[in-house]
Amino acid sequence: MKSNHVLYIRNTLAGLLVTVFFLWLALRGVSFDLIDTTLNSIRWVYLILPLMIWGVGLIARAMRWRLLLNNKLTPRDSLSVIGIVYMLNATIPFRAGELARLYLVARSGKEISGWTVLTTVLTETILDMLSIVLLLTMIIPFLAISKATIVTGLLIGLVFAVGFIVLLIFARRPQIAHSILDGINRIFPPLGRLPLRSLLDKLLQGIMPLAKWRTLILALLWTSLIWGSTVLAIWSASLAIPQFSFSGDLPAGLVLVLVSTSLGAIVPFTMAGVGPFEAGVVFGLGVVGISQEVAVTFGIILHVLMILHFILWGMIGILTLRLSLIDIRGLTTYIRLKLFPPETKTTPMDIKSQEI
Repeated sequence: MKSNHVLYIRNTLAGLLVTVFFLWLALRGVSFDLIDTTLNSIRWVYLILPLMIWGVGLIARAMRWRLLLNNKLTPRDSLSVIGIVYMLNATIPFRAGELARLYLVARSGKEISGWTVLTTVLTETILDMLSIVLLLTMIIPFLAISKATIVTGLLIGLVFAVGFIVLLIFARRPQIAHSILDGINRIFPPLGRLPLRSLLDKLLQGIMPLAKWRTLILALLWTSLIWGSTVLAIWSASLAIPQFSFSGDLPAGLVLVLVSTSLGAIVPFTMAGVGPFEAGVVFGLGVVGISQEVAVTFGIILHVLMILHFILWGMIGILTLRLSLIDIRGLTTYIRLKLFPPETKTTPMDIKSQEI
């Protein structure tokens, strides 16, 4: 138990350091008087639009996840779970919301294994990263981005494109995955003692929906709606800033904001993504010549608005699923134990029989 406290403190300190570093990048040299001036000029009524548009995107995420689960959850339950997941991801470090998926799906009583849920998360991540890189590729001709940034983005896209192709091949030809595993076991015989075949079967079960052309096409359509609505939400939020002009390359800069903040969300330690998000906004708008003060102001407003949006949908999800105080305590305990498991002495047999 003592080591768990040490791990918690270490991760918390790491998160603070990451947050402070990125906030320093976003705020260094900024004039707070100009930020105050920008805040006083905000047209707050326009901020209602992104809240509505983000809602469309969240519904699309829920429908895509339900599709990847082979429609085993009702639309209401999938939307409720996704609302809670994103609320937790937006407010708690370590992407704890993904653990909430496991707990809430298990609580639903549906015959959905934990590995299937985790596989859908992997598939969602690959689809989203491919979308981000596609957006970056579309705006590159309009922006003066360094070659290093372009190459990094394209390499990330290539990795996830290969990963998606591999998933599709395994979904349609599971025997190929088994043959590869058999070959690995022959090269490294000690690996045969591990439950790799069982894990592979669970992975294949989770990606089986992608073997159907209809499911694949619908997943791509939902993904397009997710990211199309997200772009539209950021553009609509920018209407609240009088200093923005949609002439020139500002629209491309706003898409770059989406790309950079989405990549910044990969950082797991920060609380609510504070730091990387604001730095991503400053970087994206700085490329198109927006002043640092206006960019910081827009980043803070956009971030707060996004967190409030996710909290709203999370609370709706809690009420819709009728989670009691006992359920919420069970959820928090489950997340804590998964993040910081108690020290126990395990044997190879324990490891082999352990299930998610």
